[in-house]
Amino acid sequence: MKRTLLLTVLTLGISGFSSAQVKNLAAPTYRAPSSGNTVPPEELTARQAKKLAAYAKTREDHLKLAAHYSAQADALDSKGAVYEEAASEYRHSPTAKNLMSPTTASHYEYLAHGFRDEASHDRALASAQQQLAANVMPVQGPGSR
Repeated sequence: MKRTLLLTVLTLGISGFSSAQVKNLAAPTYRAPSSGNTVPPEELTARQAKKLAAYAKTREDHLKLAAHYSAQADALDSKGAVYEEAASEYRHSPTAKNLMSPTTASHYEYLAHGFRDEASHDRALASAQQQLAANVMPVQGPGSR
């Protein structure tokens, strides 16, 4: 009886402790919180975006690419914000011995900076695609002049 009670208390204590830990931001299943956009745009895969970028000719193609790059930039910005928040928490909270490296906060800041840089690059690509979409001449049929 004492053994069962002890195991129950330990199990409850461990499960309560694990829920208070910081999320694993590097996990492949982690998804950053959305920015409030409830209806996602038609998403392109990386392969589709690369192919579309190589062969885009119509205004719709360029606008679809611009939306894709903007969505990627938003996702990267939110990831960067999460890492910055985690770095701030690590910097300003007391840490238990041997639970984290002293450089974890700076590593998270480095990752956040990388995500922000990549997001700005994607925003530049999106604006370039929007400019290309504005400069595309409408296709006219054989009978119109």
